[in-house]
Amino acid sequence: MVYAKTSIIVSFIWSVTCLSPATLFGQELPVNELNEVEIRGNRMSEYAVGAKTTITDSAIIVTNQPASLADLLNDYTSAHIKSHGNGMLSSISFRGTGPEHTAVLWHGVNIGYPMLGQSDFSLIPLALNDQLQIQHGTGSSLYGTGALGGTIAVGSTQPAKGLKFGISQWAGSFATFNTHANASYANNRYFIKLLATRDQSENNFTFTNTTKLGMPTETQENAAYERLGFGLESGVKLGAKGQLLISGQFLDMDRQVQPSMNVSDADDFQLDKNLRLRTRYAVNGSATNWYVQYAYIDDEINYNGGITQSNQHVWRSEIDHRFTSGLKGSLAVDHSLVGVSAEFYQGHDVSETRTNIWMSLLAYPKPWLMLSANLRQAFHPVYKAPLSPSLGAEFVLRESNYSTHRISLMAARGFRIPTLNELYWEPGGNLDLIPEDSYSAELGYHGESGEQVKFNYDITGYRMWVTNWILWRPNGSFWSPENLREVDVYGLETSAEITHGLGLARISWQGNYAYTKSINRTATDQFDRSVDKQLTYTPIHKGGLTVTSSLKTWTFLVNNVVIGERFITADNENSLPAYTLVNLRLAKEVRMNRYNLNIHASVNNLLNTSYQSVANRAMPGINYQIGINLNFINPEL
Repeated sequence: MVYAKTSIIVSFIWSVTCLSPATLFGQELPVNELNEVEIRGNRMSEYAVGAKTTITDSAIIVTNQPASLADLLNDYTSAHIKSHGNGMLSSISFRGTGPEHTAVLWHGVNIGYPMLGQSDFSLIPLALNDQLQIQHGTGSSLYGTGALGGTIAVGSTQPAKGLKFGISQWAGSFATFNTHANASYANNRYFIKLLATRDQSENNFTFTNTTKLGMPTETQENAAYERLGFGLESGVKLGAKGQLLISGQFLDMDRQVQPSMNVSDADDFQLDKNLRLRTRYAVNGSATNWYVQYAYIDDEINYNGGITQSNQHVWRSEIDHRFTSGLKGSLAVDHSLVGVSAEFYQGHDVSETRTNIWMSLLAYPKPWLMLSANLRQAFHPVYKAPLSPSLGAEFVLRESNYSTHRISLMAARGFRIPTLNELYWEPGGNLDLIPEDSYSAELGYHGESGEQVKFNYDITGYRMWVTNWILWRPNGSFWSPENLREVDVYGLETSAEITHGLGLARISWQGNYAYTKSINRTATDQFDRSVDKQLTYTPIHKGGLTVTSSLKTWTFLVNNVVIGERFITADNENSLPAYTLVNLRLAKEVRMNRYNLNIHASVNNLLNTSYQSVANRAMPGINYQIGINLNFINPEL
């Protein structure tokens, strides 16, 4: 395994070296052509007609760059993040589902741990991922296993033409320091972008210990962390229509594991290493586009000295063809080889293959009507995965120069194959498990209006039924997973944005609200009191409001998020109370010829709210950050 990994890394470095300027003279590649090929390869929205899609404002990502994806999702979207502490393990609940029901994609490749079926969002730094797209609801027909509650796609944008260097330094409360650097170059032939980040914190904040008599104020111990990351995006034109893209990310996280409030003298630690490599060759024709892609994902988790290592080799090919001006389609196949080495698996080493075939159609039968159909079949050596279709439609009710009103509909079937832990954990793994199965439908309305004052809004209602939900339960002296639950999920999501002028300033108001009911409909035994109760750590209500004001070179942002009550026991007898967080951001830009200097100041948890995301795990009160960002830009090179 070590030899294989070394060979892959050496091959990757050699490929990057081949992109040096000395090897590329004489090849013409306009930057807009580079962008066009990459967009065609992004499946987040092209065939997902009828699905609610959110594209996060790049300005918000830049303003919150010292944070991880976990913080951004929790503060600015309708998804709920369950955090085990500041900088600690962070999982997601999207549309009332569990963390294993949201697919996380990097360049179209699912980067969730194959042994867990989920991602730790604290390990995805915004400094390496300045592009974020979210598809709400079931997307298994497009994105594969686990895409029941939603799909999140992250990546790094391609650089603008010219030469750019940038460095950022942040300092904040609890001895927190963030250092980010980037360099990029793009011309008519190729582009390359390099990224680096280092984040560290003693994380020694004070908190109110609600588990002790008198609720004393204490200082958090054993919660320090250090995160080091590197990223690469590169591309070169090959021939008249071809393009080679190479991407990579490496993350090394060293952290103490923050203990529960009622535990003293804890010394647990966790080391995470994530390596992601991807190369794609794409051909962009007048009517037909196709690509082949290989990705390698390697993850290592060292918890108190016990090491679990996984690797994934993913081969993919897709062809996309426009039959007429109103009809296009695609056909794709991928094959994955997954391996895990873990001391708690029988035989310690487990490997399996996974294959997917899917096809899509996109039609415009009328100027006011758009239709899509998608169909996927997954193949697994242990069990049969369900055939997963989806149908979507969008109707334009009214369209003029300054207003648009449309209705969207989507129906889909989703699935989640059992994780390797659920199959092979020793003792308790269950090879008789079958994939989870879901049916969903949603209806949405979207409107845009205004010229000087712009108003965008949407509202989406949805319903999902999940069967064969996998649940771990006692089985003698150990726990074992079984296909036990049937879960009924329904809810409402709405968002709105108003943008207007006020004197010389430009002001934006962005709000969102989610009403989520996720109800267990089955009992595991006669004593089960969870029937017809809300699933744990799933807030029924969540809302947020962000106000951004820009005046010349000044930007001021206020972010407010409200998280509703969350039940922490299946019978809904115990819960965590609702809480409100308010965050402030202030930025000043200074332009000096080809240099841009940005000065930032932030106040997090302005109201000094005492809250818990996970029961008995402390979170910081009011804290501060200041930062400076210096960029050199020369578009003429």
